[in-house]
Amino acid sequence: MNLREIETLLAQAGARPGTRALRAVLGRQQEGSTLTDSWLGEALLTLIRRARLPEPHQQQWVLGYRVDFCWPTERLVVEADGAGAHGTRRGHAHDTRRDVRLTNAGWTVLRFAYDAIVHDPRYVVDALRTALASRRRSP
Repeated sequence: MNLREIETLLAQAGARPGTRALRAVLGRQQEGSTLTDSWLGEALLTLIRRARLPEPHQQQWVLGYRVDFCWPTERLVVEADGAGAHGTRRGHAHDTRRDVRLTNAGWTVLRFAYDAIVHDPRYVVDALRTALASRRRSP
């Protein structure tokens, strides 16, 4: 679900419990704002925007998994992998299972680690640009 869809549902909800708080949060969202949940995600989003790539959906649910970024039309998922959530055996096993499920459903999954995002941004941008272009050409 994207921000516009949330705003539409909120308009239909009237004065139900919780809508006031949600409206306050959404009211603080400005053009260029983010919904990322980490500084590494912010850094990746900054690279995407500086490269003038299409704006991704942020923190979306795809096949029951919350993903950092996605381009639904291109069926592309991108993850910013910090060591905290992904540096354990359990985290790696979860990511692998998730990637297989997404891939089998026709999604392309790209993962970028701290080193790539921070120290090799050209690689990250080139990989994203290539993936977006190839996914647009695919049926």
